[in-house]
Amino acid sequence: HGVQARKHKDTSNVGRSIIVGIGNYTGGALRVWEEDESNSSDLNLLDRPTMFNGALRAHETQPFEGERYTMIFYHGPRAGGCAGMPEMVGAAPLSSTDFIQLV
Repeated sequence: HGVQARKHKDTSNVGRSIIVGIGNYTGGALRVWEEDESNSSDLNLLDRPTMFNGALRAHETQPFEGERYTMIFYHGPRAGGCAGMPEMVGAAPLSSTDFIQLV
């Protein structure tokens, strides 16, 4: 709730993550850089689940006003996994231009 994350990579995550923003807010896009950090794209997360590889691509929260909550689903490096969860360890990374808006 209310987090404006600085530019970072999710070094403890394995594979792709899904993030969605909820609440009554304006702004707050997720800025995601290319793997070489030459260019970035701003993604509107409000009520839009979005998949990307935060371990490979730097990202940060843009300024926002209002009540902003984010939910982030990711796979950690521990052995095993959740029943029914597709295997993500060693999965091909998203291409440098690839992120998926799921809604």
